[in-house]
Amino acid sequence: MLVVTCSDDRYALGVGALFASILRFNPAARLALVDLGISTRNLAALQVIAAEAGSRIEVLALSPEGFGHLRTKGHITHAAYARLFIPDLFPLESRCLYLDCDMVATGPIDDLWQMDLAGLPLGAVVARRPDPAELAFHGIAENAYVNTGLLLMDLEVWRRDGLAARCLGFAAAKGGQMVYHDQSAINGVLAGAIRFLPETFNTSEDPRRLIWRIPRIIHYKSPRKPWNAAVPLGSIWWHFIDPHLDRFEQDAVAQAQAAAKLPPARRRRSLPQNLRRLMLGWMVERPCLARLAASGPMPGRAGGGPTSAG
Repeated sequence: MLVVTCSDDRYALGVGALFASILRFNPAARLALVDLGISTRNLAALQVIAAEAGSRIEVLALSPEGFGHLRTKGHITHAAYARLFIPDLFPLESRCLYLDCDMVATGPIDDLWQMDLAGLPLGAVVARRPDPAELAFHGIAENAYVNTGLLLMDLEVWRRDGLAARCLGFAAAKGGQMVYHDQSAINGVLAGAIRFLPETFNTSEDPRRLIWRIPRIIHYKSPRKPWNAAVPLGSIWWHFIDPHLDRFEQDAVAQAQAAAKLPPARRRRSLPQNLRRLMLGWMVERPCLARLAASGPMPGRAGGGPTSAG
């Protein structure tokens, strides 16, 4: 199983939590990082996380100069487009599982890796409530538009059909009209050629609905991440990174710890939204943390992160 993520230095802690969670439940996974400027200390910290689980991280440097003209906004950096280079960065590989570095796994994902794509280039989870303007722009139905935070990629099909170049060309030509950057490009080019995967492999907290079961992969997809705010399900993310905090750049660690301990931002929520938020803690967060604790200690040393950030 080849698991790939892409990151610059801003998301280094996210990479650490993601890879720690993957190795916790999938120790034989092969890890690869497309590096867009992670510091020497943070790269070393990531390698220690892998080494303590009996693994290593294959690091491939990628300069954003070749795609620096593509549209970005807010917390979306040029690293978001790096996933489009994976087929060419791994020319000998036939398949990979790409995950955003603001995700964590809560269990084994072997069954995801083994899913049959039936000749399609991509497997992904349908997005929850995408922007209507984005759907209208693409002419795609809501139940056919995917979130690109998790991609099961048939790399041979991507290379054969030149899909990366087509996505990059779409992003360059339509950038001003796209709402979701790389996600817009992938949906625009691959519409009708995507296998839809079970939602448990890419689930994010949404105050407008209730999550009944522990997702296999949690996606902190909003601009509010566990390392910059107190967020729902954030304590699960902290569970994976906490033993390793002392190895990362300490300025970033201190900022993350301080942000996670701040009171959640005050927002006007309806009574049903507040009830769903409360039930999220009881039905997902607490059972997940209990299951993680029962499965044994994380490798590494305790770093002093918050025990609960949500």
